[in-house]
Amino acid sequence: MVELFLIMQIVCLAAVTGLHAGRARFTLAPAFGGCSILTFITWQLLQTAWWVDFAGAHINAAIYGPMPAILAGLTLVYAMDGNRAARAYLLTMAVTAAVCLLFNEFLFQLAHLLPITSLFRFPLSMHFILAASLLGAGLVEVMVYELARRRLPVPIAMAAALVVGAIAFLIVQSLLSYGPAMGLRNIDNQLRAVGLASILPALAVAAYGALAQRAGLVLPARRPSELFSVWQRTELELAEVRESFLKARETIAELRALNRAVETERRLRAHQVEHSPLAILEIDHRGRVGKCNDAARTLLRRGVPEGMPVEHLLPGFASLLADPTRVSTVLSVPTEPGAPARRIQVTAMPLGKRDYGPAYSVIAEDVTEREQLAFARGIAERVRGIHMTGRVIGHDLANLMLAIDGNLARLRDRIGSSATDEVAQSLRAIADAAQRSRDLMRELGTQQPFALPELSACDLHALAEQAVSFLGPRAADAGIALEIDGPTGVMVAADRTQMVRVLLNLLGNAIRACGRGGKIEIETGADAEGAFLRIRDNGIGMSPDQLERAFDPGFSTKADGRGGLGLAISYLIVDAHGGRLTLASAPGIGTLATVRLPVSALRILPADARPVLLIIDDDQARERCAALYRDLGGEVVEVASAEELADLLDDAPADWELVVRTLRPHLQKMLRQRLAGSAELVIGKTRWVQRGIEKCRLSQELTRELAVQARPLATKEYDFTQGQS
Repeated sequence: MVELFLIMQIVCLAAVTGLHAGRARFTLAPAFGGCSILTFITWQLLQTAWWVDFAGAHINAAIYGPMPAILAGLTLVYAMDGNRAARAYLLTMAVTAAVCLLFNEFLFQLAHLLPITSLFRFPLSMHFILAASLLGAGLVEVMVYELARRRLPVPIAMAAALVVGAIAFLIVQSLLSYGPAMGLRNIDNQLRAVGLASILPALAVAAYGALAQRAGLVLPARRPSELFSVWQRTELELAEVRESFLKARETIAELRALNRAVETERRLRAHQVEHSPLAILEIDHRGRVGKCNDAARTLLRRGVPEGMPVEHLLPGFASLLADPTRVSTVLSVPTEPGAPARRIQVTAMPLGKRDYGPAYSVIAEDVTEREQLAFARGIAERVRGIHMTGRVIGHDLANLMLAIDGNLARLRDRIGSSATDEVAQSLRAIADAAQRSRDLMRELGTQQPFALPELSACDLHALAEQAVSFLGPRAADAGIALEIDGPTGVMVAADRTQMVRVLLNLLGNAIRACGRGGKIEIETGADAEGAFLRIRDNGIGMSPDQLERAFDPGFSTKADGRGGLGLAISYLIVDAHGGRLTLASAPGIGTLATVRLPVSALRILPADARPVLLIIDDDQARERCAALYRDLGGEVVEVASAEELADLLDDAPADWELVVRTLRPHLQKMLRQRLAGSAELVIGKTRWVQRGIEKCRLSQELTRELAVQARPLATKEYDFTQGQS
């Protein structure tokens, strides 16, 4: 029986605290309903005469099972929801008590008419005494809490108020039921039992109060008398209700108009964001993507599902949000393996505080080409500055060189053959120094100018072979062996002319550093960092000091001191390509020059590649596709309609390397049959021609890029297939 009593107390307390905790979502109505149910249960249990013995005390379980939970609910409502809510709670208790009284009287009268089981009947006076005791205990509890919280912490004040309320229930019930003398004796007998029955509810209320106080949900202290100012407050509230009711129609109309304006603005903003050429993403306070437009999906080159962490798409974005002084930054975003990272500029604009925290609207822009162009322009300006300085200095020194040459010739004529060896050596040294000065000024002023690189897909091995073909005879005459090792097909994005110039400079330095019988090894390849070309010689090498100054303009390790711009220009050219040039050397061992360049996404065309036939009705898509293939040195035949295709096949039927076709509607059966022997890449939902596809020898990367460029602008999505039916 004791276990059942404790279970009942725990269930009642859990129901009261749970319903009160959910009031922010469901209002206080469920809490009032719980109060009514527990009051009704109390009245029904009173007819069972349920008592339990616990720790030497005889407890009236029918009353002190649900009743402490009812008082606990009143304490929570008053402490956190105000006087008005507490009055409503007390009224719920009173109304439910009255309903229980009438319901029990109805059952008693019904038992005289129908053969139903009836428990013993309490007199009406006992019902009134119980109702008065419950309401009196509630009022005492509220006043004790209000007085105690001024001196005690809120959790302790709540627990003390609950215990005092239970004792007040015992006092009122005993005095009204048994009179003063017997009532006091009953109080003395039951006081220990009431205290034991109130321990668990008091602990539960104290724990709930501590959590509420930590969350800042407890109301400040008030006057207990405000709990009884019912009529005055009610009249004031009714006046406010009447005034609000009179203005309700106007308020509703204004709200509807406001809702329509908000909805229109929301739709307009959504339309603008979705069709904006800028890549726009919405980020929540957790750093996860909420929404994004088509431009963002295209920029990031992948699907962007809602809820994906933005850090996965834009590594380093979290550092921007963590710094309140910055709103924009440039991030390096990796793309395909082996390809250089792209530079994405992101700007995060706060959308304001929301229920779930701050949110941001992020604008992303690919600035890779812009930065590369600015970097290359800066390098070009530096080189032009070197040339301009050389021209200015060379012009001024040319006159001085003339004076030196004239006076040197006069000295030689005057001295003639009578000059001593020491004098003759000095004259030769002066002449050599003047010649070296003229050579240096000539190189500074007339060196081939450095322009912005025009990038295209180049085979790195072929570039090395071209440089060797230029300097091979010179190396052979000097007795130096040149060896090239490495695979073909390692494609880099480079300006062919400028890269050959870099390789000629590096090979020329290696040849000068090697003596007869020397050896120069050239190695090409690719690794995780990109494409590389290494030139290794076994020449004289450089000291640490020389190696540190190797890229300084004007510095030279040549025996005659001439030159000094080759490595500096080469370094700038490689930088402009997005790569890097490094040197490693040791005296007497040799030098290793390493050129690293970004790997090109495209492959070189086969030497015997046939023309590509483009059957694309969209002008812009056809022009992009044709420009891409022509940049690789291929031949393109463009067709914009089925009629042009028929004329082409009549005039000059050919065996195409690749056929790209996006015409809508599809070609007629006769034209499809005439194209059946050609290799074909079809962009569309249906493949009409399947034979001959094995003839296509273009790389997967190139055919895929052609497919992307051929997508008509008027359609959103087309399938890509190659070599499959």
